[in-house]
Amino acid sequence: MCVERIRRDPARMGSAGLRIGGRDKVKRAFFVLAVLCLCLTTTGCLEIYFGGYASLSGMVYGQVEGQPLAGAAVEVKPRTAGYPTYATVTNGSGAWSVPPVRLDRYDVTASKQGYTTQNKTVDVGARNGVFVVNFVLEAGED
Repeated sequence: MCVERIRRDPARMGSAGLRIGGRDKVKRAFFVLAVLCLCLTTTGCLEIYFGGYASLSGMVYGQVEGQPLAGAAVEVKPRTAGYPTYATVTNGSGAWSVPPVRLDRYDVTASKQGYTTQNKTVDVGARNGVFVVNFVLEAGED
């Protein structure tokens, strides 16, 4: 039996005065590991680290002035059904980014009123990779 009452050696006793055998230690370790994996999976940490995710960001510039364009709309649409589509707006420096994306092929579109819309296809194929997609929009009608 793995659990037995010990009276002679109080240093080897647990809080209830019970000795914990080798099998119980292994069971406890597996239980703690299972709970840890469950917690990481439900919070998404395990999926982001071990799953196929990558970073996708970039800049939007105006062709005529060559300056970054603030307030340009950027849409990141996956080719695989069921994956989320992301939409964002460039900041004051013309930079944009979206949350980590799954490995897939994406259609990325940048647009701003008074400029032509530009589309690019990006193949996000490296786990934990960083992909930068920059746009230079021409002045004109949208």
